[in-house]
This record gives sequence, C-alpha cells and structure tokens, in this order.
Amino acid sequence: MKNKSALVIVFMVSLTLGLFFVIGASNTRSILIEPSRDDKEVTSSSLGYQGLINNIFNYKLEYYGTHGYFPQIYQPSIQATYYALEILDTLGRLNMINTTQITNFIMSFYQPNESIFIDAYAERYLESDPDMKIIYPLSSLLEINCYAVLSLEILGELELIDKQGMIDFIWDCYNPVVHGFIGRPFEISIPEYQKMPVMDNTFYAIRVLDILDNWELYPQVKNDIIDYIVSLQSTGSHPNFFGGFFNDDDFIISSLKFNDPNLLSSYYCLKSLEVFNRIDAINSNNFNLYLNRLYNANDTYFYFSAFCKQNKEVNVVGSALALELAQLTGFSNYSKTNVSQFIRNNRNSWGMWKQSTNIEYHELIDTFQIVRSLDKVSELSQLTGNEIDSIVAALDNYYSMGGYTHLSEDYSSLELLYSLINAYDDKIQELPTSQLSLLFESSCWYDPFEEGDIFLACTNMNPQFILFRSLPIEYYSYGTSNIGMMQSHKTTFYALKALQKISKLDGFALDHDLSNILGRVIGSQFLNDSFSNYGGFLPSYSFNRFSTMEYKNDRIEFENSYYAIRALELLNAYLQMGNLSDIGINVDALESYILDQVRENASEIYFCLPNIDGTEQIIEQTYFAVYMLTILDLYNLDSSKIKTYIENNVDYTNIKNIYYSYLISKLLDLKIYFQIDSIQSLISEIYNGDLHEFYESTEQKKIYHKTLYWVCYLEKYFKNPDYTDANFFKDFEGEFTHATILGTILIAGPVGAVSIVSRKMRPLRKKKQSLVKTNKK
Repeated sequence: MKNKSALVIVFMVSLTLGLFFVIGASNTRSILIEPSRDDKEVTSSSLGYQGLINNIFNYKLEYYGTHGYFPQIYQPSIQATYYALEILDTLGRLNMINTTQITNFIMSFYQPNESIFIDAYAERYLESDPDMKIIYPLSSLLEINCYAVLSLEILGELELIDKQGMIDFIWDCYNPVVHGFIGRPFEISIPEYQKMPVMDNTFYAIRVLDILDNWELYPQVKNDIIDYIVSLQSTGSHPNFFGGFFNDDDFIISSLKFNDPNLLSSYYCLKSLEVFNRIDAINSNNFNLYLNRLYNANDTYFYFSAFCKQNKEVNVVGSALALELAQLTGFSNYSKTNVSQFIRNNRNSWGMWKQSTNIEYHELIDTFQIVRSLDKVSELSQLTGNEIDSIVAALDNYYSMGGYTHLSEDYSSLELLYSLINAYDDKIQELPTSQLSLLFESSCWYDPFEEGDIFLACTNMNPQFILFRSLPIEYYSYGTSNIGMMQSHKTTFYALKALQKISKLDGFALDHDLSNILGRVIGSQFLNDSFSNYGGFLPSYSFNRFSTMEYKNDRIEFENSYYAIRALELLNAYLQMGNLSDIGINVDALESYILDQVRENASEIYFCLPNIDGTEQIIEQTYFAVYMLTILDLYNLDSSKIKTYIENNVDYTNIKNIYYSYLISKLLDLKIYFQIDSIQSLISEIYNGDLHEFYESTEQKKIYHKTLYWVCYLEKYFKNPDYTDANFFKDFEGEFTHATILGTILIAGPVGAVSIVSRKMRPLRKKKQSLVKTNKK
C-alpha cells in the first residue's frame, strides 16, 4: 500500500463484503496446497525464509571451503561425554568448558524414580533383539550408568543423584554364579547371552563401587570376582592366546567386537585387579610372554592382538595400553621411550590420536584411552602446552547439543550429503560436485559376500576395516527397528540419487555394474510365504547369508521395502528395462505385505507396523505404503479416508509430520489445507542458529540433517504470501475474524472502527519493517 488512505478504503470495502460472510469464520490463514505442474516455475521465497535458507547455504559452503567437509551432527551420549571429561580433566583443562551445561546434559537422562540414567545408547542395548545375540561393548545399561557417575565425580556433582539407589542398581547387575557383572539387572527372564558377565562391564562396575561403596563389606564377593578375573587368563598352548586375558568365558560371542585375548580385554582384567591390589594373583611371567609376542621391536610399537598384525588395527591405542600394562606387571623387554614417541607421532592434523598407522580412524575413544594410559605411565609431560591446547580445541569437533559424540563432524554421512544436494536443488551448481562425487565413489565398496558393490552409510571409511570401535548409534542399531545400519537399501538409494542429481551417475556407471546392484536389490525380497513379512524386503542382500528364516523375517521393515523400491525405480529407469513390475520382483507378494499393515475404520485409513509409535512415524509409514502402491500401479484405497486421517493428525509442532502429510496430499491430489502461519512459527522454533540446522520438533531434542531438506522443500512448494507491500494487507487481514470486524463497527461506528484498525496496524507495520530488515541482513 502506498498510503494510509488507500489502505483504509480497501479495508472499508472488505468490511462491507464481510457482512455477507459467516460471522464465525476462522482467523487463521490457510492455503490450499496443490501439486505444481512445473516445479521450476515455483519460486523459492514462498515461506519468507529464503534469506534464512540462503544464510544456511552460505554457511555450509564457507565451512566446506575452510575445512574441506560438510559438518556432520551426531547424537551426543553419556559415554562420549565421559570420554571428553576424562580427557579434559587429565590434561588439566576442565575449566575450558561450561561444566554447568555438561552437568545439565548428563542429568537430563536421569530417572529419579529408578535412580538410573537412560540415554539412546542404553535404550539401544535394552531393545536388542534376543534372537540376534548382539553385544554392544562398552555401551550396556550398566556401563552408561557408570559413565554418568564417573562424569559427575569429575564435575564434583555426585550429590545430584541417589547414591544408594545407584549402588543397588549396580549390585543388581552382578551375576552371583559366574561372579562378574552383566549389562543390566540380573533376572532369570532376560536372554541367556545377556546373563554372561564381561570384563568391560565388570571393570566399570568395580570402579564405580569403589567410589560409592565399601569393598570391605563384601570380602567373599571380592574374592569371588578376583578368582573369576584370574580364570580369564589364557593357559592354552596356542601362541595367539597364551598369557593374555579374555573379556569373557564364552568362546562363541565376541563381546568386544575383536578377537580376544587382546590388550583391551587384558587391560580391563588387570586394572580391575589393581583396584583390589591383587595384580599378584595372575601369572605375570605368562602375561609378559604375551606382551613380548605383541611387541614389534623394529618399529617399536605393540600390536593390539595377535589377530590384528596384518592390518595393524588399533596399534596406536594398543601401544598406549601396553605401556600401562607393562608397568603394572614389570615387563621391560621394550623401549618405553620409543613406544611413547611412536604414540606421539601418530596424531592427526587436529592433534587427536589415530586408531592405528594403517586404519586412520579418529574416534573419541581412541584419544580417551591413549590419554588415560599416557597419564598413568607419566608420559603426558612429553606433550607441549601447544599440543595439549590442540587436543582441547579438537574436542569441539565432537561437541554437539550439550554433550559429546563418538564420531567427529568430519565423518559425513551419505544422508547428510544426499539431503544437502536435494536442499540446494536449483543451486546444485554452487556445490563442489566433483568432490562430492569422489565421496560417494569412496563410500562404494566391493562386498565379497554380496559379490557386488555396496554403499557404506558413512564417508572416510576404510574398506579393510569398516567397524567403528565405539559403534555409534547412527550406524549400528540392530534392534527391534533397524534405525541405523552401515549398509542398506537406503544408502544405495541416497548414493545413486545424489549422483544422478549432480550429473555424475553416468561416470559412476562406467566403473560399476548397476545391473548387478539392481539384481541384488531384487534378490533381497523375502519370499517365504510361511512367515508374516512375506513379500517385504530385507535391509540388504547380505542378510541372505543368515540361515534362519525367523531371523530374516524379523529384519524386515517398511522403510527397507520403500527404499528398495526407490532404488529399483531409479535403476530400472536408468537402465531402461521397461515396466518396474516386470523386472523380477514378486509384485503380488509385496502388495500383500503392504496391505497387511493397513489400518481402517469407518472414517480413516493409515498404515502402521507393530513397532511404530507416534503419529509422525505413522504418517511416514503411510507415505511409504502409498508411494509403493502407486508406483507399482497397485493403489486402490479410499483416498478420502487417508485425507481424513491426515487432517485429524496434522501436527504443527513436528516438521516430519508436516512434510510427509504434504507428500501424501500431493501424491494423491488430496488438496489438504495447511496452516501456513503455524508452519512459519514451527520453522522459527525448530531452527538452531548455532548449528545452522533444524530440529525435528519443537521439543528440540534431535537434529536430523534431512530436516533442512524438508524445510527447503516446503519453503519451495508452499506458496505462502511473502512480506511485501503488495501482500502486507493479507497479514493485516488475518488479525481479524469477520465477527471482530462486525463487532468493531457496531460498537465504535465506522470512524471509531478506522481508529481502532489504525492502532492495530502499528505492530503489523513494525512486524513488516522487522522482516524487511531481517531479509536485508
């Protein structure tokens, strides 16, 4: 509007017309979202957040230009936070961080009614599928609680918890038959493999009980534990075993994900005995023979175990552990000075330690274990002040959302890169596409079990050793829901679609057999009609290696099948193989699997699997189902009932809910009305300006990289009026219901009404001016 009088005239006309409308009309602006006929014709300023999005894009490109990678956000944990605190405390730099913030982070997981801590890693442990017999070393429920106690001790905040309650919980985890500690309270009903004591659990339980309790009260139990630990020393004749210590007494399950005996399992045994002042209980001569076999005199370092000599896995960490164990047992047939120098020489450019000289991973656990051992053998003094400062500064790369993470931000995931490429969309040319192509290429690995190429979910991996020692939850979550996997149909689709978006798929196809990838996706369909998930897809073809049908049946999720179909759709189109339904999948079986998950009542239809909880997950699953049925020409549902479910469950506090609701509306042409004001408010509330990312919901608990793409997608397709002069009156209009307008005229008269309206416009003008300034910035 150019002047106030013009605005008043328009307003009075609006008032007159308003008398003919229903008085109770809504005062919330809505907009009908319809599928765009040509995506390129839609401007990307519709939500009024283009300036914000441009700032995010500029930040990410600048960050890449400076650091050489796009920063990955990982989920912080109590375990990784303890590692960071131990490093800082040992280096004398605890004052460099906000300890109050860290304390609040740890205490946010405390369950006062049960006197224990439960974070996502503890939940992962508790939700482990008993049929899979998967051990999550160092991240059991017991160990998570031990890390919390040790962290609070470092912070001087142990009074925040019920100490006796924690003592009781730890003793509940004691196996009174084998005389070691397990990962959760001991009960007859828990799976047998979880009743097995392991030394990493036992070591941390002993440490915490030594702080909170009094061992003199349990003389017999202490002797039983000592006897159990001593029994774990190998007395066999095999040179790989003799003299070292096992982590458990089960020769089938590998509780540390490394063959033992090794230096870490030996560390847990010997350091536990040290608490009791009973190192003399072991056969030191035999252990020294074990250390001697692991010592590489030519290169002056220790192998982590006899099984790790070929690829030198963990030899830097192993050398630090060996220094401490040698000191404990009197081993002297090595050069302490040279080994210490070897360790100091194998740090990365940040100053953090590498796992090994061959597998150059740098997880937080590596630096934690090395700093801990160097301190015990008085070798930290060899580090200069600048070197210590660099370690402390490098910890920022592991800091996230109040706590610390196992992996640093330079380990970019395929999900992050895929989401960025899709978020940039029309601006893809601004991305370093050649470098991104190399990242996707390097994440492609030939799997001899699958006899073909697979895509790993994380970049900067080494094909010789694709296991992260700390098992970060983003890549290792084999429970009731496979939320995190190192390889799956999702990673295959992400990689191929991203390569296609940046016009690099043709080059990739020259060196890789795409028809082989397609064949293995097809081959992952589960086709045993005796089981409930007949027709669905396994997470990947490699799951066919597992013999039991029960195991395969339990691994099938809607998400697996959806991304399998998306990958097949892309590959089929690229290879020009014709109708998707005719490439070899059992369409009838898949249709049956999908429709088995449908839920219908008198007014609604949605899809829901037994382990799905929350409306946003249900709406996501519904979209997966509808998409698969539609792309395969199988869709024959009552769309009006799906529309009713969406309209009844749209949640303007969760961007995932909005995103998938809109996708369903667009896919089925439902013409659902969405409240643009509410979406605007949501985007503002879930934005984290420090990280330049978005939370999934207003609870602000988790950041997913896909959320940026969702916001950009909605920003592009939701044609919300921007804050321009031409549309300013539309904002003003939304401030009044027709009932308010009519009431204002009846009570104040036309002149009075204009005065009231003028006063109400002032904050709107300020709002407009503020937004204009923000956009200019």
